[in-house]
Amino acid sequence: MKKQPPKYRFIAVFALAILLIVLVTLVLNSLGLKSYYEQQKIRSMQEAYRKIDEAAAEADYSVMENVLGDYSESDNLSIAVYDSYTTMVLVSSERDNEFLLQRLRDRLFANGDTDADVLVEEKNYSITRGKTGIEFFGYCSDNRVMVLMSTPLESMQNAAEQSNHFLILVGIVALVLGISAVVILTGKIS
Repeated sequence: MKKQPPKYRFIAVFALAILLIVLVTLVLNSLGLKSYYEQQKIRSMQEAYRKIDEAAAEADYSVMENVLGDYSESDNLSIAVYDSYTTMVLVSSERDNEFLLQRLRDRLFANGDTDADVLVEEKNYSITRGKTGIEFFGYCSDNRVMVLMSTPLESMQNAAEQSNHFLILVGIVALVLGISAVVILTGKIS
């Protein structure tokens, strides 16, 4: 068996290392990105709830509107805040309040997603994952103001797929550039 020149061994080791790094990254991205994304959404919902709860205690609807605007834009959350005594929408990030009111009624009367997994259960709220997304439902500390938040699951899956496609492209470019660099450098050594 003929021994390969060092140049080809360097190229093979480098190509294998790049491929291994890209493969491990793809696997971790595919398996871990969804749960990471989910935890970030849960954290965002809890932060938004705390701010809405503080504003509800002071009946400051302008602060609630700011919170809704910030979180609906930055975290892709649909948020609605209701007065449970009057069933009026106090503030909402959605244009179609009737749709949100129907979701609230479904939640109150258990007509919603019965296969939903409970992700977080606290005294005043719960966060669940259903077929269409992650939902937050709860009451503020005054037990009058209700909060409903949701974010679609579809965006999580799309983000993982887009990230994987990008990683594959980066891996291909790194492989081509790396092998070219190894060929050039080993050519000067030999």
